[in-house]
Amino acid sequence: YLPCGHPCRRRCGMCKAKSSHGKCTQTCGRMLTCGHTCDASCHADKACPPCTKQCTVKCVHSRCQHTCEQACAPCAEPCAWECPHVGICSLPCGAPCTRLPCNLRCEKLLECGHQCPGICGEPCPSPEFCIVCASEDVKNQQVDMILMTTFEESDPSSDPLVFLPCKH
Repeated sequence: YLPCGHPCRRRCGMCKAKSSHGKCTQTCGRMLTCGHTCDASCHADKACPPCTKQCTVKCVHSRCQHTCEQACAPCAEPCAWECPHVGICSLPCGAPCTRLPCNLRCEKLLECGHQCPGICGEPCPSPEFCIVCASEDVKNQQVDMILMTTFEESDPSSDPLVFLPCKH
């Protein structure tokens, strides 16, 4: 391995003949704070350059049009969060939330007609995550890494689930 941690890509024996591995020619690949990976050439222990990919920050009203290296303007539209138990959020969408989340199960119905297994006030998942209609693959996914329970073993009525946009 090279000092940067990447494996040497030269043919065996080439490095011994030159008594050095030489400079690493691989892509860095480190995870950046924005969620993208660094595409720059390996830079060993130096900091990664700023990310120039499209920013992934978005809300129900808009999506940031800048690259990750530029600061996003916070959304000034009214917050869209609401639930029948806690009420509506009175702050702008881009402001840090001051309300406590509702911990009750969502009362909305999914497209399949069954009750949402998520938390009230949060976006409902797609019907593939319906506790009744889910495929065997979804039913066998672990939803609690501490108790090691699967989606099928969970009881959203007593412990509603959180569904992330990435489907984790």
